[in-house]
Amino acid sequence: MLKKKMLSMATLGICVLCFVACNPKKPTAEDFVGSWIEDGKDCQRTSSCGSIQFSEDGHFIATDIPEKYFGYVRGYSNSLMDGSGTWEFDSGGQPLEPYTIDLFFEASTENGSVWYHRTMYVSLGKEVILYSWVGDESERVSFKKDTSTSQTPAP
Repeated sequence: MLKKKMLSMATLGICVLCFVACNPKKPTAEDFVGSWIEDGKDCQRTSSCGSIQFSEDGHFIATDIPEKYFGYVRGYSNSLMDGSGTWEFDSGGQPLEPYTIDLFFEASTENGSVWYHRTMYVSLGKEVILYSWVGDESERVSFKKDTSTSQTPAP
C-alpha cells in the first residue's frame, strides 16, 4: 500500500514538472509593443501586406489591413482599411484561447466618431502569431512580429 502511494506521488510530481517545463512563457503586454506584419501566406495582394503598430502608451495604428476582419461591419468587404485607436492585452480569456489583444477602433462617420471593438487572438508556438477570423477559424488573417527593424534608439 505504501509503495502504491509513493508511486502515485512520484507520478504526480513528474506530471507537474513536465507541465511546468513544457508550458511556454506567458506573454505580457510589453511583448506586443512594436510592428506586426500580415503573414505573407494570408496576404493575397502583390503590394505590401498590412501592418499594425502597437505603442507602449496603449495606442495602435493599422495600415492596409483587410476590412473583412477588422471593419465596422465584418465579413462583407474585400477592401483594405487604415485605422487607429487603443489596444489592451487580456490574459484572462477562454481556456482554448487564453490570450487576446482587444482593439478599440475609432471610425469617422458623417455623424461623428464611432468606437467599435475587435479581438485578435494570440497563438504561442515557435513564434507568436496574432490572428483574427470571420465565420469559422479556417478563414483567418495572421500577423507576425516584424523583427527586421531595430528596436534600439539611435545614439
